[in-house]
Order: sequence, then C-alpha cells, then structure tokens
Amino acid sequence: MKKSILNRLFSVLLCMILTFGLTACSEKNVQSDGAEKNVMEAEKEEPKGFSAEAIESIEWLRQDMALEENIAGAVAYLGYRAQDDKTPLTDWMKLYNMNLIEMMPFLLEIPEENILGPGYGDVYCIVPRDEMTSLAVNYVTWKTTGTESHAEASEILYRSEYAEPVLVFVNSQGNAAEPDIEINLVANNGAEATWYPQVDEYHDPILPMNENRELLLMDFWYYGVVTGLEFPENLNEYSWWSVPTEDEIAFCNWVNNDWSIFMYQDNADPPYAGTVELYDISDMNYDLVYTGFWCMEGDCLRLEISDYNGYVVSGSFPVLIQPEGYSLHVDQDRETGICPPFFEEGMTSTDLWQAYG
Repeated sequence: MKKSILNRLFSVLLCMILTFGLTACSEKNVQSDGAEKNVMEAEKEEPKGFSAEAIESIEWLRQDMALEENIAGAVAYLGYRAQDDKTPLTDWMKLYNMNLIEMMPFLLEIPEENILGPGYGDVYCIVPRDEMTSLAVNYVTWKTTGTESHAEASEILYRSEYAEPVLVFVNSQGNAAEPDIEINLVANNGAEATWYPQVDEYHDPILPMNENRELLLMDFWYYGVVTGLEFPENLNEYSWWSVPTEDEIAFCNWVNNDWSIFMYQDNADPPYAGTVELYDISDMNYDLVYTGFWCMEGDCLRLEISDYNGYVVSGSFPVLIQPEGYSLHVDQDRETGICPPFFEEGMTSTDLWQAYG
C-alpha cells in the first residue's frame, strides 16, 4: 500500500516538474519572440526628419503602390540641374515642380544624407514601396563584351533594408542609355526592380518591366498634373500675368488633367511658328490624338489641328503666362466660342503647367 502511494506521489511530482519546465520554456520562447519583435519594430521606423504633412504624403503614395503587387517603388523625374546652377536645391525644385510639391511636400524635406550624387545632372526622386523595402543606389561603370554592354557597380552611394525616399543626380558619359547610377529595390512582398534611370524624348522615365510587360516602378510625377495650382477666377484682372511670346511656349510640355501639348518651332509655312501635337494622358499613357500647326496671333494662341478621322479644330484662344513661365491660362475663342480639345467639357478656360515628364 505504502509502495503504491509513493509511486503515485512520484508520478505527480514528475508531472509537476515537466509542467513547470515546459511552462518556463514557453515563457522563454515568448520573451525571445517578443525581443525579436521589439528589435524589428525598433529598426522599422517612420521616415526620419519629416513633418506630419510630409509623412502623410508618403503614406498616400505608398497606399497607391500597394494596389499593384509588381510595384517595388515610385519614381519622379524632376528635371535637369546644370553644374553651374547655384540656386538652393529646394528653390530649384519649387521653380520646376511646384504642382508636384503641393501634393508631395516630402520632396522639400528629404534630408541631406539622402541626396545622392554630385549635385547636378538629371534629378530623380525614388520612394520605396513601404517601410520594409530595401534600397541600394550604386555608381556604375559600363563594360562592353562583344556587342553588348553591361553595368558593373563601382561605388555604393546608399544602402538600407528599411529605405527612405532619396533624391538622386544621374549623369552619363555621352550615352544617355548608359547612366552612371543603378537603382535596386526589393519590397517585403517580393516585388523587386533594377533600374538604370533615364528618360525618353518627352522626359518620361523609361521604367523597367517584367516578362509580362508589367511595370515594376510607378511614375508619381503625374500627381502634380492632376492637381495643379490654384489660379484667380479672372486672370486678366492681374497685371503680373502677360501675353507669352512664341519662344516662351515653344519646346515645352504643357499639361493639364488629361492632355499634354507639345509646340515646336520647326518647318511650317507662315504665319505658323511650327507644328503642335496633342496627347491624351488621361490613362497615364501618351496617346497622340491631334496634330497640326500653331502660332501666336496678338494675345491669342492660334491652333489649326485635326485628328486621324479628319475632325478639325480651328481657333484663336486668348492666352496668358505666369511671370515665372511655368503656367498658362487659356480661354475659349472670344469670337466664335470654340474651345480646344484640351478643355474639360462645359468649361470655357483651362490652366496648363510646364512640366518635365
């Protein structure tokens, strides 16, 4: 009997020892997991040095990127900065990208350590998909093997597993297809992209695609196109706006919400200054819809354009240019009431912005 009781007591004690041991191990594992989580949370921080407004704009951009699984990051081409340009970078950016800055104020708050390159050349902003996306920015040199060229990393400019937005100055040695910068992004969801920044003849970034021809980066320059600046209801009341010359509006990309207009000074019969092309950009692509001729006619922009079906639009549209030269205000033909195609339906005027991209 005593032996039986002792055996039962021993079994109970053994169970208690095993139970306490397992509990201790479980607590240890929970503490270990918690410590690892704390380390990850400590490393995963909000963008440093940004205002609440700037952080909000970054998050808004990232929410849009999250809609596409293939997108590893967002980019915007901000223009070309000359080597001898002594303008403070923030002032230079305001001059050429004010519309975009109003939507994305973080552009003016990117810290100095995240501004990469020599300070001149083509300027790009790179925004990682999310706070867990890694980014590497390298200087590269181009090597030729047979008939093919390939890039080799020569210097690391930036590397972070929890990357923040950066500005990058890009240059090339006489060949625009061989820029001196390589961008590598790897997102937490598996999306990744390698990009050698360059733009096409219209200053649109030439973005990388996968084998299914799906974009791997998003161009967020269009955020500035959609919003634009706020203008007074009747600009003619404001003496600081003036009638533009042909030289002031030629060879520029003038855009509004849905259209992009290129006016060239090329071989055109008088009285026209050159040819004009109107692109539909409502779906974020450049679709050529109208072509024709243009010139300044007094205080009006004279257009003679037609589409591929032979539909003709002809008129003289009063136009004013903002003093800095990056905004136009265009009214309907004051004699006929005709509106050009780039007016919204039911509107008698529109605003155009000079843009890179």
